[in-house]
Order: sequence, then C-alpha cells, then structure tokens
Amino acid sequence: MAWSTAHAQSSQVQLRCDARIEPAGDSLNIYGYVQTDQPTTVDYTMTVTTIAAANIGSTEQSGTISLAPNEAQRTSQVTVNVRKGGYYEAELSAKERLTGNTCTSKATSQG
Repeated sequence: MAWSTAHAQSSQVQLRCDARIEPAGDSLNIYGYVQTDQPTTVDYTMTVTTIAAANIGSTEQSGTISLAPNEAQRTSQVTVNVRKGGYYEAELSAKERLTGNTCTSKATSQG
C-alpha cells in the first residue's frame, strides 16, 4: 500500500490514506482505505474523475467511519468501465474528528 501519512502535533495520532485503482478486465475497481494508530472517528471524501473521449464525469462518496488501531478500513468502492485513451483519477481525503488531523491520497490510471 502507498499510504499517505499525517501527524497531529498535540496527540501524535497517525492517520493514513490510500487511494487505489486496480484493473479488473474491462473495468477498474477504485478503493479508498483509511488507517490510524489509535481508536478514532474519521470523516472522509473520495472523488473519482473520469475523462474519456467526449465524456467527463465525477463521482463522490463521503461518510464517517470509526477505526480500531492499526486496522485499515475500506471507505469507498467505485467501479468504472475502461475506455481506450481514458484517464481515471481517484482522490481520498480524511479528517480525524478529535484533532482535525488530515491525510490525502491520489491514484491515477490510463485506459
């Protein structure tokens, strides 16, 4: 995993984000994962942007999850059809509620 890590100065909470794009035949499975080193609650937003031929689209998923220490939890899943010459981008951002600590991760793929 390519975790993006942020540290809060006051409580040393480590928050990690990982946006992933995985090929699956003629589709891409796009996932967002969040992990922390302490029990906490996190708000997240995952935005998936698709640019293919004359089509441009964006999908956003957001929510709140409770995390156990050191356990990666999936926040989002989006599946898109791959088009020749298409460009696909996923961006996951998360904010820990107690400290306001944040992390962001991006992944891209081309068809």
